[in-house]
Amino acid sequence: MRSLLAALLLCLVFAPLAASAQQPSAAPPATAAPPGTEAPAVPSRPPVSEPSEPLAQSEAEPVTCSADNVSEENIRACDLVISSNAAPDVRVHALVTRAEIQRDKGQFDIALADCAEALRIDPSSAEAYDGRGKVLAAEKKYLPALDEFDRAIKLSPTYARAFSDRAATFSEMRETRLAVRDYTEALRLQPDNVKALTDRAEAYLKVRRVDLAIDDFTEAIRRDPASPDHFDRRGSLFA
Repeated sequence: MRSLLAALLLCLVFAPLAASAQQPSAAPPATAAPPGTEAPAVPSRPPVSEPSEPLAQSEAEPVTCSADNVSEENIRACDLVISSNAAPDVRVHALVTRAEIQRDKGQFDIALADCAEALRIDPSSAEAYDGRGKVLAAEKKYLPALDEFDRAIKLSPTYARAFSDRAATFSEMRETRLAVRDYTEALRLQPDNVKALTDRAEAYLKVRRVDLAIDDFTEAIRRDPASPDHFDRRGSLFA
């Protein structure tokens, strides 16, 4: 009887131990980061930089309403002035300038129309009459051109450009002495006009006054020493 009781006690003691040995062990709990610290960040991929835009080039010089360059850009610049609310004399100048550009392009009818519009705005514009005279002279309509230059000079007796342009027309007509007279007056009114000086020198050559032509080229060299043309032209007279 005692042996049976001992066997029962042994079974009661060892049975729970055997059952716990058969159960799988639990995973260890995750360790938390210490207080006050952050979990290490996963390194991120650096962003791909877009190709930078090329630096903008410096803006080109603005095109002005000028007859120095025969181009559509210059014509458009004059168009802007003509269609603006600028003062009448400014618009007249732009019209005459555009007429000069059109004349150089051989667009004589368009050039004359611009001069007519300039005279409509200001009927007393010596510049507009002079511009129309130059267009007519380019068409070899010399007598009508002289009339326009005469009107310009009558309106503005100190307008040196009208004298120079009339002198050039006289020169084309082989009226050399009249050309010399007008070039001389233009130089009296505008002493720094080197072109009038060299044009008068060429006129002197037509009447065989080489000495006076040399004097004019020498004076042109003094006023504009950077131009090799004056030296070449004077040098050719000594050959």
